[in-house]
Amino acid sequence: MPDPDQLGRESRRTRIARGTGREALCRALLRVVARDGFDGVTFRSVAAEAGATHGLASYHFSTRDVMIQEALSWAVQHTIETTHLASSVGGIEDFAADVPRMISESPEEAVFQFDLLLRALRSPALLDEVRKSYDVYIDAVGQSLRSVGVEGEAIARLVFAALDGLTLQQLLYNDQHRSQEAIRALRQLLSLLASAGNGHPGSQRDGDAG
Repeated sequence: MPDPDQLGRESRRTRIARGTGREALCRALLRVVARDGFDGVTFRSVAAEAGATHGLASYHFSTRDVMIQEALSWAVQHTIETTHLASSVGGIEDFAADVPRMISESPEEAVFQFDLLLRALRSPALLDEVRKSYDVYIDAVGQSLRSVGVEGEAIARLVFAALDGLTLQQLLYNDQHRSQEAIRALRQLLSLLASAGNGHPGSQRDGDAG
């Protein structure tokens, strides 16, 4: 069986290193969606964007839908790794510090995920995949918050909702500084939560209040 990444050798526009074909295609798919929307996504268009042959895309992904789903998984993991959302931070002042920078440097990743979310609301077949991606983000945020003494799944959901909304606002306003200011305010609120209840805010179960 030939090395699948070697199927892209014919391209003269880009040389895809051995073992990186799948990632290159996922990155390319995000750029295609950001530029042309999902209607522009085909094996041929994504391969061309990656500088590879059509055969490379069809080798790695059995269908167009599988390619989109794997691109989502890649985008989520890449975002978490790049922004260190699942990492133990030195203090609350470091939480989500890299989020605005990543949005500015790679807006296509956020555009792709928001666009897919809107499609999922109209296509139940996509809902499970998008919900899973949100669960991964919420788990990552919860892990980071626990490292600074802020616990509770509801708090993690709330904090991620804030980051998710700020991401959308940064795409809209194209202003990294607005996001940085808002995240600083979010950290102030988290500091208050960490100080309250002996560092275990949000431990009350949903629906127990009142």
